[in-house]
Amino acid sequence: MCTHPKILKNFKHYAPFHEETIVNVLLWKNNYQKGLPYVYVNGDAAKVDIIFNEVTFNGNHQTLGDWFKIPGKKEDICFFHGEKRLEVMQEMIDKIKQYNPVKENQKILCIAPHLSTGGMPQYLLKKIQSIKDQYNIHLVEYACVSGEYVVQREQLKWILGDKFYTLEENKLELIDIIDQIQPDVIHLEDTPESFMDNNVSSLIFENTNRDYFIVESTHSSLTVPSNLLFHPDKFILPSKWIQQKFTEQLSQIPNDIWEYPIENYYKDQKLSQDFLKLDPKRKHVLMVGLFTPGKNQGEIFEIAKQLPEVQFHFVGNQAPNFAEYWKPLMENKPDNCIVWGERDDVSNFYQACDVFYFSSKFELMPLSIKEALSYGLPCLFRRLETYMDSYDNNSLVHYINDNLDKTKQILCTLI
Repeated sequence: MCTHPKILKNFKHYAPFHEETIVNVLLWKNNYQKGLPYVYVNGDAAKVDIIFNEVTFNGNHQTLGDWFKIPGKKEDICFFHGEKRLEVMQEMIDKIKQYNPVKENQKILCIAPHLSTGGMPQYLLKKIQSIKDQYNIHLVEYACVSGEYVVQREQLKWILGDKFYTLEENKLELIDIIDQIQPDVIHLEDTPESFMDNNVSSLIFENTNRDYFIVESTHSSLTVPSNLLFHPDKFILPSKWIQQKFTEQLSQIPNDIWEYPIENYYKDQKLSQDFLKLDPKRKHVLMVGLFTPGKNQGEIFEIAKQLPEVQFHFVGNQAPNFAEYWKPLMENKPDNCIVWGERDDVSNFYQACDVFYFSSKFELMPLSIKEALSYGLPCLFRRLETYMDSYDNNSLVHYINDNLDKTKQILCTLI
């Protein structure tokens, strides 16, 4: 609620908005039952036992009573509010630790190929936001490839402060950082073969004296596991499809899925339309993604030409290395297509628009679909092989193909 556009625009006026008494009165007055993903209750040690022993956690928030909600994962539960007796607080802490054992101050060093705005940096940002309170996180950006497209990079720098590092020309500096930090876990956000110098990879993977655990991810459907030269202790993968591929080709290395979540976000369409100055009398269609041949924005331009009364919004950067694709598009852009470029407030667009149209033909597990579904937007996209059956039972999802007449018909029905 404190990141609501109206609050941010005039935060001095709304300064007491976060205060518990005021916010509870407003929630009660407006009969607002959607809780934030925290637990604010006067806890006690007995309640900790009841919740952890009797509640089945299924990934969704649960209501256990009036104004009492618990998050979907037991790891997110923390009962400290309201208790003033130190000995009782300590008993509660001990019980929570019993259910959520975490090695004190465990150090995790994440290594990212780059942090130029896109799916991988957003996935990494979400992951660090999720675990930063449990672990001592450090992050190395192997190469800064853009000083212009930095939405996730700036957020990660703000979260991590002096535990954020960017390598310059000398990539062997990474080894010095590892020696300095002495991490318990090194997590490479992509396969080292795809971005790291082999001599640096060898020093990390082939160090016979290492006492750190190596975890590795990939965010490309083109990764061929059997071709990898360096093998970690474990793979953390973003989807079932890529996990299946790794299990078949590198069965000797354990793997697990950490999938970007579909959540249940608050949505205020009118306020977001006001904030973006969108015409509330028109229907609005959104596409989020970099301008590339794979993302296929040209298809939406063609649909837009046939629906001049509808506004089509495109959020995503136009990088120079894909100029051959997007420059001709921009020269013939329909008037009802608005290209906003890179934005750090994409949530406003998800809230303001009526339909999410993802024209991509080449993906692994795109985050923009999950974010659109989190805001309750009807979604049009192709049923790619890499998605497997992930969205087949979601009523908001409508599959399309290369038949643009059929796509236009579905879109018109939705809006």
